[in-house]
Amino acid sequence: MIAYIITIVACVIAGIFALLVNVWTGFMYFVLATLLLLALFWTAWLVLQYFRSFKFKLEENFKYYKAEVINRNNMSIEMFNANESAYRKEYNKKMRKEKVLYWLKVVFAFAIAVTFAVSMFLL
Repeated sequence: MIAYIITIVACVIAGIFALLVNVWTGFMYFVLATLLLLALFWTAWLVLQYFRSFKFKLEENFKYYKAEVINRNNMSIEMFNANESAYRKEYNKKMRKEKVLYWLKVVFAFAIAVTFAVSMFLL
């Protein structure tokens, strides 16, 4: 929730600076600096969230996955436990995909930050 509030405030500040570009063109640097800080914030926020929740809750999330598989396939717990190694492989494959997508979001946020930094130096 706090990340969205920070994003809204930064966008409003960048918007105000963008409106003031007609008064003084130097305000463009303030717009780019604000957006650069916002992109760096989101990069740090995503990395922090990864280490807080995604990485350390794998075993807890496996319990939810187990309940989901049992309910979806109408099977008993004994049937699941008999094939747990196969289900764990499937779960790990699913988590690998989510992990790759999550790190792509981090790389995208960092790439946006680099874009704003480069554009500040090229102006």
